[in-house]
Amino acid sequence: KVAEMRTWLDAVELVLDVVGGQKTGGRNIGLAKVAVQEAVQALVDMRDWNYYIEPDRVLTVDQYATGTIEYDHTGHGSGERLVTLTGGTFPSWAERGTLLIDSVPYKVSTRESSTELILDETVNPQVDVASGTSYTLYQEAFILPAGYKRLMRVDRLNNWDCQYLSPRAFQQARETLEFSGQPRYFTVMTDPKDARRQAMWFYPAPQSEESFDLLIERRPVPLSVYDYKTGTVTVSLGGRSVTGSSTVFTSGMVGAVIRFGSTGALPQGLESVENQYAHEAIISARTSDTVITLATDAVQASSAVKHRISSRIDVADSMWNAMISNARWRFLRHTAAPASQQAAAADLFGLDLELAAGADQNSPRTMGGPVDPYLAARTFEQVSYS
Repeated sequence: KVAEMRTWLDAVELVLDVVGGQKTGGRNIGLAKVAVQEAVQALVDMRDWNYYIEPDRVLTVDQYATGTIEYDHTGHGSGERLVTLTGGTFPSWAERGTLLIDSVPYKVSTRESSTELILDETVNPQVDVASGTSYTLYQEAFILPAGYKRLMRVDRLNNWDCQYLSPRAFQQARETLEFSGQPRYFTVMTDPKDARRQAMWFYPAPQSEESFDLLIERRPVPLSVYDYKTGTVTVSLGGRSVTGSSTVFTSGMVGAVIRFGSTGALPQGLESVENQYAHEAIISARTSDTVITLATDAVQASSAVKHRISSRIDVADSMWNAMISNARWRFLRHTAAPASQQAAAADLFGLDLELAAGADQNSPRTMGGPVDPYLAARTFEQVSYS
């Protein structure tokens, strides 16, 4: 059987097969999981892999200044640090915005309603502001995709003459407190609402709806479910809705691989010669504890069969061997295996890394001449795992 998808369960079992570790319980499984996690995360830093490069788009928003506001610093029944709008409707993005009052910027904490905002606990006027006060609401930071690693290119779809600055230089530019004109600078820094994410920041803040097409490099999608196999599942031929019995499906299973077995046996991993799965699919949605949706039509019917769900390993097929040999080498280090075994594993990883780099080409050789397959590859020695 030719597998279309590889999972975390497959990777961990393969690492343990290669090194002769036990695959049920105990310390070895935990160490193999750690080794695979480290290998996947490290692999993305060893080369600018085409697999992790993808397009994205940032859409800016109009500044908003309709109506007038009043600010109540304390004692208001609707909440402390309350901004109330008269004659307008705060836009849906207001919670990510900054409120400019008398040329001083204040952070918005939450959008309570279409006419009420709560300002940041620290960055606020500290005293009441009378009703009838004019204001400007703007957004300067626009969140980037989860797993963002690096901005590779920005294509402007507007007439802004916008230049990249380092975060430090960008902050120095912002200290001039100029709020007029279209953005002249941008950078990438931590998102103001989610410290786990990165955002694209503009200065001065955008005054209109514009779009920027980006080319970004991302990190691999992390593990969310290792091996879920509780209950049984049913799906019809050509169907996408899977009904479970005694299951507790979770939102973390979206994007994972479900494998359908038989009524009597759990489906096994890719390396097993017995009880391999009947068919598999990606989970695209979770409706309830007992209902999930497949991304593609089921290729055969399964009624009340055993199943397994595991996150897909986010590496290209051509990177699989390099990831596994990297994980094997890491596992041997974690288990203090003999130096000769570690050295042999390191040699194999170095070879697999070069082969994976050579296969990581999306450009036809007939356009622009031949491509050097190792141009951006870092060798095992360059990665410095000594």
